[in-house]
Amino acid sequence: IFSSSPYAANNSDDSDAPDDDGCGGGENRRIPPPPPRRPQHESSAEEAEESTEAIEASLSRCGSEIQISHKTLSNVTDSTRASSVTAVGSAEGDEEEELGREKRRRRRPLFGALCYYTKCCDGRKRRRKASAIVVGGLVVLALLLLCLVVTVGVIVGRGRGHHQSAASTGATETDTTTSSGDASDRLENNGGGSARPVAPSVVLEDAGGEHQEGDGGGGHDTFANPMASPTQVPVTYLPGALTVFKEGVYLSTGLDVRVIARSRQFVNLTDGTQSSERFHNRPDAGATFPIPEDYPELYSKYPGGWVYVSNAESTYDGGVGSIFFDANYNVVDYQKVLKGTEWNCGGGKTPWGTWVSNEEPMSYNRTGFIYEVDPFGRHGPEPRRTVLGEDGGAFESFAYDARDRSNPHFFYTEDHRRGPIRRFTPTNPDWDNPTEMLHRKGTIEYLVLENWDWTGRNGTFHWTDDRDLGEQNALLNFPYTEGIDCTPDGRLFFANKGRALLFELDLDANTWSRSSVQGGAFDGKPDTMARILDDPGDIVYMTEEGGDDAGVHGRDKDNNYYVILESPLYSEETTGLAFSPDGRRMYVAYQKNGVLLEVWREDGLAFSGRIVDIKYHSLNSDRGSGII
Repeated sequence: IFSSSPYAANNSDDSDAPDDDGCGGGENRRIPPPPPRRPQHESSAEEAEESTEAIEASLSRCGSEIQISHKTLSNVTDSTRASSVTAVGSAEGDEEEELGREKRRRRRPLFGALCYYTKCCDGRKRRRKASAIVVGGLVVLALLLLCLVVTVGVIVGRGRGHHQSAASTGATETDTTTSSGDASDRLENNGGGSARPVAPSVVLEDAGGEHQEGDGGGGHDTFANPMASPTQVPVTYLPGALTVFKEGVYLSTGLDVRVIARSRQFVNLTDGTQSSERFHNRPDAGATFPIPEDYPELYSKYPGGWVYVSNAESTYDGGVGSIFFDANYNVVDYQKVLKGTEWNCGGGKTPWGTWVSNEEPMSYNRTGFIYEVDPFGRHGPEPRRTVLGEDGGAFESFAYDARDRSNPHFFYTEDHRRGPIRRFTPTNPDWDNPTEMLHRKGTIEYLVLENWDWTGRNGTFHWTDDRDLGEQNALLNFPYTEGIDCTPDGRLFFANKGRALLFELDLDANTWSRSSVQGGAFDGKPDTMARILDDPGDIVYMTEEGGDDAGVHGRDKDNNYYVILESPLYSEETTGLAFSPDGRRMYVAYQKNGVLLEVWREDGLAFSGRIVDIKYHSLNSDRGSGII
């Protein structure tokens, strides 16, 4: 049987036998033969006996092991029972310790309890929960601090957030200022032709100097600036950089302000007393007049002084009021110089130094008239009606062209959809007795625009005595006209709210042009600005009505547009813009709030430029919409 096994050949020493495992290239490895197996049928009796003895010995050893395992199990059971008793005792101790910890946590502050809980508690989940509570508390605290900061910022400054606090030199109250960097940013933002819609208001009036009569120019004086040159006095005035907040208005850098009067209140005088009359309601158009030497009673008391006249656009408290100043800008008196009229809106100065006040009644009929007023009250407050108003109307502003004293012209507007531009020419102008010139015979004519070019922005004009033709032309081209002014070189400006346009008439060439006032008066009109202003640094000052932040605005020769002052507190319309005779004080009123302000430069210099009185009211205002 063994010889027939296939492994038999491998046991030989034949050198020809293969020396690898059949995979090629291996070492000499041979497969050992299996151990020889005894055939099953050859077991003997001795072997059977030996197997029996081996089995009995194995059984004996198993019995001994079983006994040993039983003893071991008993020992393990006793040990487990003892461990259980010990564990119960330990659990009771842990419970008491945990109760003690809970009591201690309750006595700790909230933050301490959280920290203790985070430190002592086991388990990642509890630590994460405690951390989340701490982080959430910090976030809530940060939000509360942020709300507090925002609230304080709103109270201290504007919603825009670009004004900071500072002290104003010579002021009686605390001002707020921003840094020089913010000021320069604000100045850049206000320059270069702002696209903000503005309802302008135009007094071609220079600031400071001696009065010159009979030079034409809308009833507003022309002056030579008496102030020192900027090289001798440091200039601190930066128009358009609103960095000062005082008396409810934001001011350009280098300006200061005080309240002169409030409607329905007595005016505080410099001697500590108060005026005998209350300041009138709804102040409107205004102007200043130097106290003349031919009025010795007043001039002797206040040499170098002046008065500021102001219309009262009110029904029960209409007329004109005058505030008197001495040469040191102190308020010395206030009195009404015109009574018995109502809705005194616009007006203008005459070449001989009186004030013209126009009535604009709040009704569908045209029942207002035009009055001449002595600003010093020498003739009493009784009304003195002129011939300009004809049979009545809703009159607004007044201007004149007196370059030719033998043939002076006086212009005035009417705030009505059919209100024409009128021109009055006295028949026999008497300059020896000029206060009678507007009360005697003369010719009233009406403006007619014609011969438009292909752009519709330029043409020619003429004057007619046909009132119907003048009213029809006004209805088509310039309804609801308000402000009007005239330059010394014979340029007549007027603005109308019906078309939101500014018209410019060349009185010598009989030509006209027009531009929009949506971007502010004189937007895109550098030639016009060059004619109005003398020096490159001069500014045309204007007022506006409508919306929030109404104030005083300016435009220079380079068409840069500036916000000189504005208010987030006072509403709607700024009125009565005027300079003091020396140009060092600017006066402006907020009509609906009844506040009259005086503004001056902290560097002591005069305001360089002109005021342009082309007052313009929004069609959405409660005033303008009532006139049909």
